[in-house]
Amino acid sequence: MERTLNWSVLILGIWLVISPWILGFYAINLALISDTIVGVLLVTIVLWQIFGE
Repeated sequence: MERTLNWSVLILGIWLVISPWILGFYAINLALISDTIVGVLLVTIVLWQIFGE
């Protein structure tokens, strides 16, 4: 269960990083920066959990 949750959060983090361009709100700087920062943090933490074992 935990492994599935980790992969789900990883996909969510990747989505947060690419969503400003896919959904077209990359011109809104605050949304772009916040989505990118949160997405990168999620991806980093989950990858650390998955491969740090």
